Amino acid sequence: MRALDRFAYGRTFFDNVLGGAAPRILYLEVTKRCNAFCSFCPYWQDHRRNELADYSPIVRKLRPFCVTFTGGEPLLRRDMTDLVRQVVALSPRPYTALLTNGWLLTVDKARALREAGLEQLSISVDYVGARHDEQRGLPGLYRRIEERMPALRALGFDRVVINTVIMESNLDSVVEVARTTLSWGVYQTFSAYCPLKTDQAGELIAKEKLRALARVIDELKHLKRREHHIVSSDHYLDRVLPYFENGGRIGDECTAAGRRFYHIDPWGYAKICPEFDPFAHWTEMDWKRPAPHDCTKCWYGCRGENEAPLTLARLRDLRV
Repeated sequence: MRALDRFAYGRTFFDNVLGGAAPRILYLEVTKRCNAFCSFCPYWQDHRRNELADYSPIVRKLRPFCVTFTGGEPLLRRDMTDLVRQVVALSPRPYTALLTNGWLLTVDKARALREAGLEQLSISVDYVGARHDEQRGLPGLYRRIEERMPALRALGFDRVVINTVIMESNLDSVVEVARTTLSWGVYQTFSAYCPLKTDQAGELIAKEKLRALARVIDELKHLKRREHHIVSSDHYLDRVLPYFENGGRIGDECTAAGRRFYHIDPWGYAKICPEFDPFAHWTEMDWKRPAPHDCTKCWYGCRGENEAPLTLARLRDLRV
């Protein structure tokens, strides 16, 4: 990223933090459809279409610092580059990211996204090798991601990031994934499994494995301090163990959902969290506010990182 762009984003970030009225992040779920078949997510069963063709009026209204395009699988949208370009054309320009499972991420498609103005490319990887393919129901997915990584890095994104969900079945793979992303020369973030999508608690880490989880977190923090490619905050990592110790709950309340971030579904309806029902259409958000809630049933990265205090150490993590 050019120094001038970094300065502009940094100024917008601090304006957002100090102003406090606008959400820090706006997650745009541009489709519910997905081409993977993950057991912990039901989106692959949703075939609804007629999604919005332009999300920039929503972004203009809410003025977030960052816009993250999610799904489903956002690259199923053939107009994905247009959606990015429309948002990037706004002033002030938000920082933009896209989260994908990687199957449809050809080098040409990634280049088009970068040329449209996308700054961050995030790819979900939960295991090393064929186990990742099995979990996603996409044979050859891991190799496809691995083989394309050098070309993706060369396209000039501000960041290429691998995101990994910490859960029961991959506990023995989490550190291996982090070491692999280090060898790829990309960044690494983490999120903790939550059963809210499917109402299935099987991937919550069992009590007899909590000591192993504690060792994993210690190894990740050591790797983070030594290599600096893990950008998950210490605030987040330190609370992964208590979250699983408490059976998938943490804290007295979630202070981020509906305040520091919103989710917009493919048809323009606003939610405080991907697991909540919509509370308003985006055109109604001036006068319709979300109801109070006391949900503490997740430790997703979107919650935990937006609750993390903005210390100097956290700003270094964010490269602000």
